Amino acid sequence: MSNQFVFKEVINYTVQTYSATGFGGAVQFFVDYAKDSAVSTKSERLNIKGGQGNYSLASIDHSADATFKATLPILDTSALASMTGKALVTGATSIPKKEIITITVAGTMTLASPPTTGSLKIYKILNERDISTEQTVGVPGTTVDTYTISSATVTLHTTTAAIGTKFLAVYNYTSTALARKMTVTANNFPGFVRITGDALALDQIDGLTYPVKFEIKKAKVKPGFEWTFASDKATEIPFEYDLFPVVNASGDMVFFETTVLGESI
Repeated sequence: MSNQFVFKEVINYTVQTYSATGFGGAVQFFVDYAKDSAVSTKSERLNIKGGQGNYSLASIDHSADATFKATLPILDTSALASMTGKALVTGATSIPKKEIITITVAGTMTLASPPTTGSLKIYKILNERDISTEQTVGVPGTTVDTYTISSATVTLHTTTAAIGTKFLAVYNYTSTALARKMTVTANNFPGFVRITGDALALDQIDGLTYPVKFEIKKAKVKPGFEWTFASDKATEIPFEYDLFPVVNASGDMVFFETTVLGESI
């Protein structure tokens, strides 16, 4: 094995909550489908100048920074939640819903789910999308444009809700326990994480491929993302992490470590 390598393929990586033990805490998510990935470093240099001609006498390097970036072509709700600073919540929750219902039995419509009390709004629809008269709670047996509801069954006035008539129903309902909810707030932000990863390196001399291990000691993802909803492209989410140094046993301020293993694959 030589010292000359070509990195190939993207990094497969795992994100854990940061722990001062150095081994990381709970696993937030892992990625084996990144479109691209990169680790980069930078620093600033102050050139000290003087003398006739103001030539360079010395230089001081300072303000070292490092980043990790990856673009994900698949939306992982756990990964996105890590950007918000709020954990993903799994369980039954209140969900908004819209239905366009065409009456098949005069005076009756059945909603897809029982609505949350107080959330239901019903409107008669003219043409394709013209919102007309709102239906209000009342006595539909004698009063037009009124309704009653039992569970998911709505009873309307038979004249108002003749066969073929369309109605818009907007309401909230309770989802199943399998729902996963991500919440974006104005007062929560991401925490520190540890990132470990695997890559591949091609030895320029022997032509063999060797595994490469990355360990980012302490990082924080930059908050903020954009979802694109379009028929001709899929959303890709860029993740960018600022790296923070951790002191090792030798007293060095370590951003990350890269190890090329000696056994080829």
